[in-house]
Amino acid sequence: MGFDNECILNIQSLAGEYFCPVCRLLVYPNEALQSQCTHLYCKPCLTYVVSTTRACPYDGYLVTEADSMPLVESNQALAETIGKITVHCLYHRSGCTWQGPLSECTAHCSGCVFGNSPVVCNRCGVQIVHRQVQEHAQNCLVSILNRCVDVGPCFM
Repeated sequence: MGFDNECILNIQSLAGEYFCPVCRLLVYPNEALQSQCTHLYCKPCLTYVVSTTRACPYDGYLVTEADSMPLVESNQALAETIGKITVHCLYHRSGCTWQGPLSECTAHCSGCVFGNSPVVCNRCGVQIVHRQVQEHAQNCLVSILNRCVDVGPCFM
């Protein structure tokens, strides 16, 4: 999955090419894959496209995992540009005031004390710690039962 768009400062000023065409989230430069048609994908989203339509949602070109390269290998300059985008901490809704480049966010968040703040899933009502949001969203029983197609978690 990509980066939570709600945590991006000045998102309206960013180029559309920085976002995955499937989940529409900002790609993490170190995890993004670039297809042969030059579009960027999150790894799970590329796998989804390859297993379903095999067509790029933007231009319809054939998308394969074999022809896709890690962004940091295929376009280092673009990876660096995306890494410089200013973001909030993923736990800013829990009170963290850190802001900085996307490239430093993972390191900050791994030790952020606000990641242990309790949050409640709006789908199933389970209380978890903020740090577990992504994992819970992928496994939320209500989402699975309803075959939820949301691209991101809905937490208070």
